Amino acid sequence: LANGMYLVTVLIVCAASNYWFCLCFIPILAIFYRVQSQFRSASRDLKRMEGVTRSPVYSSFEESLNGLASIRAFGASQRFIQAHHRAVNDNGRFFFAYWIASRWLAIRLDAVSTLVVASVSLLTAAVAASGVVMEPSIIGLALVYAIQGTTPCWISFSVCPQLTLSMHTLRYRPASVDCAL
Repeated sequence: LANGMYLVTVLIVCAASNYWFCLCFIPILAIFYRVQSQFRSASRDLKRMEGVTRSPVYSSFEESLNGLASIRAFGASQRFIQAHHRAVNDNGRFFFAYWIASRWLAIRLDAVSTLVVASVSLLTAAVAASGVVMEPSIIGLALVYAIQGTTPCWISFSVCPQLTLSMHTLRYRPASVDCAL
């Protein structure tokens, strides 16, 4: 909620410095939403697959610990080590794919945030070139808010979907597993 209010404040300050910014803000907001929705659908599937492949890692480790004496007695330690490595590699593929998707989102959000700052700057320069006298302090404030608005945007469009995914994962956790919350 605080990030949303900060983004509204950024919009108000940028619009107060140059009302033409309101026309640029609508397509920028649409781009933000499209990038975030693409990330959300891809990351939900990647997080689910990462959770599915994490289960065999834990179960193979637990089986190895519980049956350590039998594994050593039958000389099957190499087979269990290889099975565990395969499970870890399978899980690692989805884990890293999820973090690559997060980096994809961060790069896109930085690019769109740069677009916000550029639009404020270019519109201000265009209005000033047309002969309209503008207050430099308001222009500076709008630029500072546009630059500082990138962090709440990143939090709103990146961390919130990750929190949603974590809550979704927790919701489908088996009831037999003890959680220390």
